Amino acid sequence: MGKKYILDTSVFLSGKSFPLDNEIIIPESVLEELKNIEKYSILIERSKIIQPSELSLKIAIEAAEKTGDINKLSKTDLDIIALSQEFDAVVITDDYAIQNVLKFLKKPYSGMAIKEIKQNFKWVYRCTGCKIYFEKYYESCPVCGSPLKLVKKKL
Repeated sequence: MGKKYILDTSVFLSGKSFPLDNEIIIPESVLEELKNIEKYSILIERSKIIQPSELSLKIAIEAAEKTGDINKLSKTDLDIIALSQEFDAVVITDDYAIQNVLKFLKKPYSGMAIKEIKQNFKWVYRCTGCKIYFEKYYESCPVCGSPLKLVKKKL
């Protein structure tokens, strides 16, 4: 058997083939996102379907909050990040928010159909008027009342 991989839904939807001589791990929530499970039956049959532990989910959520990606991630995304805490495996995903959190956690990842992110970033809110940055969202800037815009900041 080859390397261990945790697969995101994007791997299935990419239409690209994935080597079957590797150990494949997917959370059950990935199956829930696939509309045509029969289409992917060979890959699914070769996969270990595992639910992440509560502790791993807690770590994933805390990391996503620190990078500002928490509002961009689905339950499935968090499950994938959580499984990365439990297995010495490479996560295969084309989701930049997942990649950003994995990079923050220093976990290995790779893109399937697109290139991976090169640097870590944090999502923050910036006032369009006074240009002050905020960690959390407000309806309007608490300093000057202008609208806030979601922006990336390098870590």
